[in-house]
Amino acid sequence: MTNQGFTGPLYAPSGALSTANLLSIEPYLIFSRSGTQLGPDGRRRRSRTISTSYENATLVKYSIFRWMSVQIIPAFSYATTRDRTGGSIAGRGISDLPIDASFRIPTGRPNWWPDASLFVGASLPTGAYSRLGNADDAGGSGVTGLHFMATTQSNFIIGNEMGLRIRTWWSERLYPGNAHFKGVNAYVSIPVQEGVARPPRVTQFGVGFEFAFDVRWVLAVDVLHNATGAVSTAYMMTDNGGRYSMHHDYAASADQTLVAPGFEYNWSPFSGVIAGFATSFSGVNSPTTFNVQLAYSHVF
Repeated sequence: MTNQGFTGPLYAPSGALSTANLLSIEPYLIFSRSGTQLGPDGRRRRSRTISTSYENATLVKYSIFRWMSVQIIPAFSYATTRDRTGGSIAGRGISDLPIDASFRIPTGRPNWWPDASLFVGASLPTGAYSRLGNADDAGGSGVTGLHFMATTQSNFIIGNEMGLRIRTWWSERLYPGNAHFKGVNAYVSIPVQEGVARPPRVTQFGVGFEFAFDVRWVLAVDVLHNATGAVSTAYMMTDNGGRYSMHHDYAASADQTLVAPGFEYNWSPFSGVIAGFATSFSGVNSPTTFNVQLAYSHVF
């Protein structure tokens, strides 16, 4: 598998780079659409609104040592929400900025033995979340988040030198502080005088498969699960007479399971492209998402 090219699946993250002083760049274009919702019983229901978004996210990774890499993922999105009665809003902006350090744990074993990496990082609150023009301008949480992740990667030879690569991962993102907001915001669907909320804990885990038909063409499939914790929000509003009133909202925890197939074409072991889609097929209290993705990967 020396000359085998793997761009990487749509979701399964790569570990720390195995050679020092390498730069990896992976820009993604993502189109998402959702018009239905999975309720607390897991049944699909039509939403009151139809949401559409266009996102550009770029993974930039640099290996300082053969066992340590650093990475950032800047992202920008444009979103629209259309009410089924005819009204619509649109917004754009940058997202919070994840910054991670990854540490490769070499095994010295054959390729089929998992090569593991551990990640630790933070999500900087660069995205807008308070005093927005409208709800679709929201792109951030307002709080610095902490991120921890573990990944594995194994390589196999099948039959006539065909390659199979398997990645697994477990990721946790949590927020130790509260977000304080005013006006139109990312947490409450109506403008408020002021409010406070703690972003939810987000867990993601999954497995990604890449089966190489030859050194250039690869079929990739991810299966992943997202679990988002409950959110408790307190906010204050004023009526027409100037009187203040306190309100409390509670958003239940949500789960979502997705499958994401795609095809890769690799010009070399250092350069390739992948196109595919992702769709959710089970969950509770979550939108039934469908997105189309196109990504390019190059290692310098």
